[in-house]
Amino acid sequence: MSEKRFGTFEGVFTPTFLSILGIIMYLRLGWVVGNVGLRNALIIVTISNLITLFTCLSVASITTNMRIGAGGAYSIISKSLGLEVGGAIGIPLYIAQAVSVAFYITGFSECWVSVFPGHIFIFVSLITWLLLLVISYTSARLAFRLQHAIIVIVVLSLVSFFLGKGGSADTGLFRAGVGTVDFWKVFAVFFPAVTGILAGLSMSGELKKPERNIPLGILSAVGISFVIYIALSFRFAYAASSQDLVNNTSIIIELGRWRFMIVAGIMGATLSSALSMFVASPRTLLALGKYRAIPLSSHFAQVNKRSEPTTAILVTALLSLCTIAIGTLDKIAGFLTMFFLITYGMLNFSVFIEKLIGIPSFRPRFKISWIFPLLGGIGCVFAMFLINAFFSTIAIVIIITVYTILIQRQLRENWPDVRKGFFIYIAEQAIKIASNLPYHPKIWKPNLLIPVSEPRNWVGILELIRAIVAPSGRVNSSTGKPLVLPV
Repeated sequence: MSEKRFGTFEGVFTPTFLSILGIIMYLRLGWVVGNVGLRNALIIVTISNLITLFTCLSVASITTNMRIGAGGAYSIISKSLGLEVGGAIGIPLYIAQAVSVAFYITGFSECWVSVFPGHIFIFVSLITWLLLLVISYTSARLAFRLQHAIIVIVVLSLVSFFLGKGGSADTGLFRAGVGTVDFWKVFAVFFPAVTGILAGLSMSGELKKPERNIPLGILSAVGISFVIYIALSFRFAYAASSQDLVNNTSIIIELGRWRFMIVAGIMGATLSSALSMFVASPRTLLALGKYRAIPLSSHFAQVNKRSEPTTAILVTALLSLCTIAIGTLDKIAGFLTMFFLITYGMLNFSVFIEKLIGIPSFRPRFKISWIFPLLGGIGCVFAMFLINAFFSTIAIVIIITVYTILIQRQLRENWPDVRKGFFIYIAEQAIKIASNLPYHPKIWKPNLLIPVSEPRNWVGILELIRAIVAPSGRVNSSTGKPLVLPV
């Protein structure tokens, strides 16, 4: 049983905030401004944050309606749309989270080697990996306390940038950029920067009051980071020329008052993202094990006396280490992003379906209009295919395949999801439409109700019953159960 040990700031806000203020903020936001101009950059930042905000609203609503338990997004989707749907999303999501650890470690190592060129890249990566493993294996609380120091470093790096020198600002930058990359491709580059809410959501099983911690933590993190991104966009636009912003992706280091502080911020952001995923992804695997969605579930569902999922942590560490060893991270980066976006989309659609069917059990304390989860879900699908239509299609095929396998396993009966309610809602709407259409005998189908006390009394008329209901009518007994006629 996981210990309830984290509050809003430590368990939700800190990992979410640091996941959003990551490497893209430092090394790609200036490039975005230079390519499309300040006005369009503000539009890109706003649209991206709106999609994330709608997802946060959906999560905030549904977390005030149910006991989430361990697993974060996986638990929410499972309890809304069924274990099979949750597993189909949760299994690829876990793999994407675990592999993302390797991405962030690689980003940190690249930055380190650029500052210390005499150090060997693979050794830096392995030492960083080992350090993160020791921290996450020892205690999630220790990992989050270290992130408090990283927040200070990131904030100081931003202060250094805002107090830094200005360049030859381009007065026409507000209208248009000078890059050759079109608006939506630039949007596709920037959008992954704002998809960091899973880092805090994954800690749901260890939060003191998840119904309060999660809404407050993710909404405040997204709101504050949005303001920072807007301010940074203006700063980039008026501190350097558009040509410099496009040609020099690390120009933020040159513009800072204290260059070492900017470098420390970049390292801290990438290291924090890696640490967040190192802590969060084993929690997803832990939940998959608890609900028996994967082989060897009993092993992955175990926690030690400090409430740490040690087996899940070691498996995550091994998977991330193998990814580092393979080294072809850039080729699959876009592919892994699809699983995060599918998860966000399903969180939105889960809330939309619950509100759509109007069941009395969906009574969240945090109430939102149905339009927000609908727009959030559509926005996630739009972003997926905009970033990479091919990878999006492959990711969807993988999830459908996993869902089919889990359906065949019959994980659990009478799980409290809303799938049956959804189909009943569709049937009710269809009946309402049909009742308003004119009747014609052509559409008549027999539907017989036969009172049965002694089967011997009606065996003699089986041929007559079969003739009446053939080929597609129905026969029900007085008990309400369909009767299967002998051939």
